[in-house]
Amino acid sequence: MIINVSESILGIFMIFCRIGGCLLIAPGLSSARVAPRIRLFIALTVSLALAPMLLPKLGDGLRNASPADTMWWILCETLTGLAIGLFGRSFFFALETMGSAIATMIGLGGIPGTPVADNEAESIAGSLIMLVATMLVFATDLHWELFRGLVASYDRIPAGDPFGSRPMLAGLGRGLIKFAARPGGRRV
Repeated sequence: MIINVSESILGIFMIFCRIGGCLLIAPGLSSARVAPRIRLFIALTVSLALAPMLLPKLGDGLRNASPADTMWWILCETLTGLAIGLFGRSFFFALETMGSAIATMIGLGGIPGTPVADNEAESIAGSLIMLVATMLVFATDLHWELFRGLVASYDRIPAGDPFGSRPMLAGLGRGLIKFAARPGGRRV
């Protein structure tokens, strides 16, 4: 079996783009308390560990690709990783809002606390809620679910396709056909 080293390195870099984009804003790992070198090392390590499993899923799209196509792949993979990380981060945004509301309701809204996830000072109640939520993510091994979701994302969102538009549109088409072919006609 002949392995082309440059294609393998480019494939690993594409995997790193998706994983690095996700870990850039994922809850817990993207905290300002974690040094940027450590975050880079984690993203690189996870990319190299998952590469043997994910390289076949990249397909032949990178083989003999032009520089413009390669840049398109880099952009698509990075944006896909950022979107996946943003979905996980949205729960933490909701927790921050809830913590600020709770702190305001109990009269602690004006007292700044120690920031847990960001550089901005939060209220004391918000800091406590964010600290507990971040600890629970790691204590209950939910950070492994993030990595499992990243691996599964290659089945749902093909590499090099902007947010998997073809599979999503195909699924929408199948859903509309099933809806129209339902017995009893359309229901409004």
